[in-house]
Formats: sequence, structure tokens, C-alpha cells
Amino acid sequence: SYAMLPNYISMGSIGDISLADGTYDHLYLSSDPEKTSDNIYDDWTYSTKINANYNDNTLDGGNTAFSLKTTDTIVIKRREKDKMDWVTIYTIPVNSVDDFSFIKEYLYAKSGANYDFMIISSIGGIENSFETASCYCEFDGICLADKDVIYKTIFNIDPISFDRNKNDNVLELLNGRYPLVYSVDSNNYESGSISAFFTKVQDDSSLIDGYEAVKYRKEFVDWLTNKKPKILKLDNGDIKMIKVVGKVTESPEGCSELVKIQFSYTEIGDCDDEKYLYTNNLSDVVPNRW
Repeated sequence: SYAMLPNYISMGSIGDISLADGTYDHLYLSSDPEKTSDNIYDDWTYSTKINANYNDNTLDGGNTAFSLKTTDTIVIKRREKDKMDWVTIYTIPVNSVDDFSFIKEYLYAKSGANYDFMIISSIGGIENSFETASCYCEFDGICLADKDVIYKTIFNIDPISFDRNKNDNVLELLNGRYPLVYSVDSNNYESGSISAFFTKVQDDSSLIDGYEAVKYRKEFVDWLTNKKPKILKLDNGDIKMIKVVGKVTESPEGCSELVKIQFSYTEIGDCDDEKYLYTNNLSDVVPNRW
């Protein structure tokens, strides 16, 4: 009844479409009113809503084919809400439609932080469409992670001590009462020690014991001493890129299954710097690529 009006009629959002009493080869919906039945088979554009070709019983009406043509890499970035710079955390090559389906867990989020995440479609290094999402991260205790695994504990954590290290030189003057203190480099990093009870918690929140406790502790100590960099996260929001230095001590507390693990660490880089993350094998993202 509105076909003779010069302007299209807005019907609001459309949630469902039904086709009945006929045989259909194609279904096309667009927000572009200039589209006609002569050009509905055009490639997907930003005004296209559904473009479904029912040949061979194919019911796909989405833009996966179009997205595959315009995407060779999915890029995922993150930033804290009070900061401007984005940090690229994942790049995922796209060679087929199946590559659009994936699950990624970000292990380096610090406690008490609000994050923005951005997922971007890109081709040839050029970013095109993107979506954003936000989340709040919070946890208790201590977490230690690399790009593949994370260990955490809330049990028997001793107060964590640390030192801020910098190189200073003291020069005593012949003609003065006080010495001259000067620095000849830019070293400014932390080192410290951690002592806590690391064990695995079962689904019913009880601790494992016996053989499984010993097995878990050995796996954790082997990981601690693999000479590879780690990310250390504390529940107060502190986060550091570290390397475990010196010996790792296991001290039984009452019985052989309850063992406190002690180790020292040295800070080796910036957790927000893609160069430090890549060179320390904590990220697969090539710096300055995205």
C-alpha cells in the first residue's frame, strides 16, 4: 500500500524473515534503496544485510565469503581504559572460513584493571573493520604465566619483598666534606623473592594430595627453572616481566605433601612493550608490524 510513496518507509529493526509457498534461488537484503533485482548478485558491501544463494542447499546468508576476500589476518589488541596506546596481543592468519572461529585467553591481564579489547580484520597490513569489547579483571593471590600456561596460588603467601636496583657511583672529593654521587647508566629495575604454597585445586575446591601433589609441584618447579622469561602478576595490580634467578627451594611444612616453594626473580622488561614481549618469547607478535 505504500509502493507509490516517494520515500521508503522505515519498519524498524528486522529480526526474522520467512519465505513460503514458492521455490527460491536467492535471498538478498540491503539498506541501500537503489539496489534492484538486476544487481542483487553483487558482492557483499557494507549496506548488505543478507546475501544468501540457496544453490546446493547452501543456507549461508552471512558475509563470510566477503570477509575471506578482505581478510588475511585477524589482529587482537588491548589497552587499559586510562591509556591511549594499544598493545597487539595476537595475530591470527586467515586462509579459510574455519579460521574465523577461534578461542584466545589473555593470560597477562593485571588485577584491578579495566581493559578495552579490539578485534580487527586486516589485509596486506591494512586494518579495515573492527569490533571492541570491555572487561574488568580481578583475582586473588599470585599468578605466574608465559604465553602458553599460567600457575596461580592463594595459599600461605609470605610478604613479598623487592628491591629497586640502580647503579650509583660515590666519589669522595679531596676538597669537600661530602662526596659526589653520580650515575653513568639508566638501569632501574626491581628484584625480589616469593615464597608460597603452590598446589592444584580440584573441581570441588579441595587440594590434591599424595602422588598428584608431588607430580604437580615437580611440573611447576620444572617450569620455574626452564630459564625462560615469565610474567608475574599480584592481586594488588602489580605486574612484572621477570626471570627466575638462583636456586628454587622446596620447604615441607608439616608433611611431605605441603611444601612451600621459594625463589628469587629479577625484572627484565616492560609488559606493555611489544618488543620486550616478542624478544623474550612471551608473544608471537612481531614488533611494529601492526
